[in-house]
Amino acid sequence: SMNPISGVIAPHSELPCELIFHPQESGKDAKRDVEVRFDEAPTLSVAVTGNSVDRPALTDTISFSCRVRETTTQRIAVKNDSNDSWVLRPVIDNIVWSGAEMFTVRPKESAEYVIT
Repeated sequence: SMNPISGVIAPHSELPCELIFHPQESGKDAKRDVEVRFDEAPTLSVAVTGNSVDRPALTDTISFSCRVRETTTQRIAVKNDSNDSWVLRPVIDNIVWSGAEMFTVRPKESAEYVIT
C-alpha cells in the first residue's frame, strides 16, 4: 500500500511517501519489483523485500490497573536474537488499549514496546 495515494506537489518541492509491503507467505523472504506511476513523470521502479511470521501463541498476560478516567502504561521487552533487523506491526485486539503501529528491533538487541 502507498500513502498518500494521490496528491499534487509544487515544482522543486518534496513530499515523503510511505510504501508498505505486506508479504503474505510466512517464513520466506518475499521480493517484488513495484512500479509507482505518476501522471506527468516517468514510472519509478522500486525493489521491495520483506518477510512475515506467523502470530505466536499467547505466552503471557499483561495486567493493567488505574483509576477511572486515567491512563496507565505497560512496557513489553522484545528481544531479537537474529542477525536481521525486525520491523514489527503489533496487533492489539481491543479498542481500549493502544500502541505504536510499527516498531523496530535491531539485530542482537532488545527494544521495549509501550502499551497505553
